[in-house]
Amino acid sequence: MIESDFALTKYVTAVKRYMNVDDKYLGINIETINAVKYFNEMRRNENYKKLNSITIGRGDLAQSMRKDRYDGTVDSKEVLDICIEIFRKVKADGKLCMVGGSMTENSREFVEVLVEKQLLDKFETRNIIFNTTAIGNTDFKDLINLALELEYDQMNSRREYYESLYNQDYNRIKRLSHLF
Repeated sequence: MIESDFALTKYVTAVKRYMNVDDKYLGINIETINAVKYFNEMRRNENYKKLNSITIGRGDLAQSMRKDRYDGTVDSKEVLDICIEIFRKVKADGKLCMVGGSMTENSREFVEVLVEKQLLDKFETRNIIFNTTAIGNTDFKDLINLALELEYDQMNSRREYYESLYNQDYNRIKRLSHLF
């Protein structure tokens, strides 16, 4: 999450110093109302030119506006208007536009508006990134629900794995505890 011109410089500098990332994969997330407020300053930063994409995280954006991310705010006209404002600038700069954040089957109209305006290249759940062309090939509800089901299964599998490790360690601790 990048909220300012300064944060953008720190981020790009750190990525270049510590990671081997090609600029074609370098992007930032705009996830707060402060990031929206300072976006024009970020665009004037030399490091902005090195970015390939901008992703708007609607859930955190809604929360930064003191709204509930789960009550439909992420799909509201207010959040859509912010995405349109930012993505028009991003497209004018020749960069990819992506949106995510609390994506559900109810986000269809939100995504379709951005696609119709040619302001969106990809949309994502936490674990799956879709090209907007996927909308024409598959039912949006199916796309999102399958992605969320995968996320659920991954998280549950991870929980079970770590729970198993925890139980193994806890049992070993109980066996060793009588030695002290």
